Amino acid sequence: MSDKKVKIISIEGDLALKAIEKEDIELIRKWRNENSQYFFYKGMIKRGEQVEWFKSYTNNEKENIFVVEFEGTRIGCIGFRFINNTIDVYNVILGDKKFGGRGIMGKALKLMCSYILDSYGREITLMVLPENTARLWYIKNGFEEAGSGKDYIPMKLNINKFEYLKYNLEVN
Repeated sequence: MSDKKVKIISIEGDLALKAIEKEDIELIRKWRNENSQYFFYKGMIKRGEQVEWFKSYTNNEKENIFVVEFEGTRIGCIGFRFINNTIDVYNVILGDKKFGGRGIMGKALKLMCSYILDSYGREITLMVLPENTARLWYIKNGFEEAGSGKDYIPMKLNINKFEYLKYNLEVN
């Protein structure tokens, strides 16, 4: 089963992580550009660049990005990729700010990490810029700082502090 065909659905049914499709990429580009200050690459991504990225993404088995849907509305995105023998969380974006502060993206992160733990059983990590306020949000959701990099802070999931969520899967 390819992760690019998966839909991860919370047991309650209100939240789903749907593997991105071509019709999602313009919205994701918009969200990413609106939040560029939180990314390593701060430049604006153009439509053509996003289309080219999506073409290479569809052939890359090491990257997976999901649209976060809350009660049927696309509100953000979240992804993971394989780096060496670990899984790296990336492209976590709350695109629709009116859904902020309600714990929805935290639940999306926990849902994806629960799926990763079940499917791969590997260490889950991420890299965050030191000035990114999401650092505290990651800690609140079960991650801890794991040293320091030159331009970023590495973090890893502490499974002893992690709230595992049950889910259902659909495959396209």
